[in-house]
Amino acid sequence: MKRILSHLTCLALLAAMTLPSALLAQEDEASQPPLASAWVMHPKEGQFAAMYAAALEHVKFRKQQGDSRSWMAFQPVIGDRIDKLAFRFCCFDWADQDAYAAEDLEKGLGDHWNATVDQYVADYEHYMVALDYENSHWNDEAGPWTYFAVTEFYLSPGKSAAFNAVKKEFMELASRHNWADGQRYWSWATRIGGKPMASIATPHKNFADMAPPEQNFYQFLVEKEGQEATDKLYARLFETFKGTRYTIWRHIEELSVTSE
Repeated sequence: MKRILSHLTCLALLAAMTLPSALLAQEDEASQPPLASAWVMHPKEGQFAAMYAAALEHVKFRKQQGDSRSWMAFQPVIGDRIDKLAFRFCCFDWADQDAYAAEDLEKGLGDHWNATVDQYVADYEHYMVALDYENSHWNDEAGPWTYFAVTEFYLSPGKSAAFNAVKKEFMELASRHNWADGQRYWSWATRIGGKPMASIATPHKNFADMAPPEQNFYQFLVEKEGQEATDKLYARLFETFKGTRYTIWRHIEELSVTSE
């Protein structure tokens, strides 16, 4: 499932990041709640279609009950095990989770899922996600987007702080040297639960939108900072993680819950 990145592969991942010049000046983003919630459902063998249909019925129930959370639904189109569904809500604080648990009980949301969809599900994953607004750039108004490319970095033991420090240096260099073209957006996050993992998600309207730039980020940094300094920075990055996973998720509008 996981693989150690070659030097060129990791450069390609970082090359996808085009940094807007106003990244660190977005106070409105910094003031947003810091958490997202993500559920992943794996179907029993041969039951994906049945799970999907049942989930569609359940989503109708949530809308009728006035679910206060806008859950976005996704299915992978590239990556491991594409026969799964994911539901994600952003953004909230820890205390909001208590209020939502009470709402779930009052409206019977979980009970309806268990009665409708659970029979087709083999196993679940649930994570909280800590959002890194300082090093992210996101603008919902630039969408709508159909695809989300997510690179997960599986961090080596004791290396989380080092990874965050190197990540910040990359972002600062990109900002300083005006790498930004203002056309691409991304979100950095750290998973709470499971193995230590950081991720970057980039939105795309179609597959053509995913084509790499003529000059990648590594080449750009070599031009601005020199070969030796750039290679040293990348070497520090490689020391902080032991593998990655790359998935492209498609947003499924009909399975998403939009709160009024």
